[in-house]
Amino acid sequence: MADNVAITAGSGTSVATDQVGSDHFQKIKIADGAADSSAMIGGDATNGLDVDVTRLSALVAGTALVGKVGIDQVTANANEVVVKSGTVTAVTAITNALPAGTNAIGKLAANSGVDIGDVDVTSLPAIPAGTNLVGKVSIDQATANANEVVVKSGTVTAVTAITNALPAGTNAIGKLAANSGVDIGDVDILSIAAGTNLIGKVQPFSAMLEGGLTELVGINEQVDQNDYSGSIGVSLGATYSGEILGFALYATEDGTGAVQDSAGILYVLDADPSIASGDTAMSAAARVTVIGKVSFGAADWDTDANGGLAYLSTQPIPFHALANLYFAWKHLDATSLNDAAGDDEQLEFNFWYRRES
Repeated sequence: MADNVAITAGSGTSVATDQVGSDHFQKIKIADGAADSSAMIGGDATNGLDVDVTRLSALVAGTALVGKVGIDQVTANANEVVVKSGTVTAVTAITNALPAGTNAIGKLAANSGVDIGDVDVTSLPAIPAGTNLVGKVSIDQATANANEVVVKSGTVTAVTAITNALPAGTNAIGKLAANSGVDIGDVDILSIAAGTNLIGKVQPFSAMLEGGLTELVGINEQVDQNDYSGSIGVSLGATYSGEILGFALYATEDGTGAVQDSAGILYVLDADPSIASGDTAMSAAARVTVIGKVSFGAADWDTDANGGLAYLSTQPIPFHALANLYFAWKHLDATSLNDAAGDDEQLEFNFWYRRES
């Protein structure tokens, strides 16, 4: 199909066209617009028209994204470039201060191997109060309070001064827990207040005590051979334990008879046996309360016209914590006490003991 169409303008003249379907579109070349000039505007099929960009006016502000800059074109704002991928390699200057952010720069995230140069810490403002833990201080980060550092591990080696007094506690410092091999310096014992505690083996009471003179057989009580005197209790004044170290028997005659040097057994009991003067037997229940006995013979007595004394200290008798001790005399001598008219014979005793508690 021919591109040109004949126009009645003269015989044999053709006009260049581009036929599209049944229509023809005339082809026209561009010339400059100067009067009386037919100079053509340059260009070619490959590059199009030549454009002189040096004569363009300055670009006005706008919001359009130009070219294929590697940014996130979905989220970029009017004055913001968001790096989508790649590495920024050589930033030589930043006009405005960097805004606050959370990204780590260089190797600062690992906090190692980075030389940040000289830092003037003398002109820093005072650090405000806060709760953050700084650096690698070895503390228990779970329990540290606002003004408290709790040592988690390691050893505190050289504390030269403590401003505040140490609070009361139960932990042992150094070797004080074992209480041996520790020099705690000079101790003022002159100002120790009086107390009731026992220190070491100091004896806070009289070591030797006396039971007191006590009657076993009265002047009106007849006690025949193998009979018992009435039992008698002696109060110790408090509950003590200890050991009886000595016994003494005293015989007197207030009537017309002779002073007796009676043989017999002095029983010591920890409960009242309820024996009456002249009884011939001790009950089974009373016998198990006996904690000791001392035998006296005629040879143990020293007598004269005014009385007699028998003393034994070779048989110590220990006793447990008691408030009272009980005693009973069993008369073994063939000569009875107070069996004849005019007899006013009396048998008494005393004892001495060492207190243990």
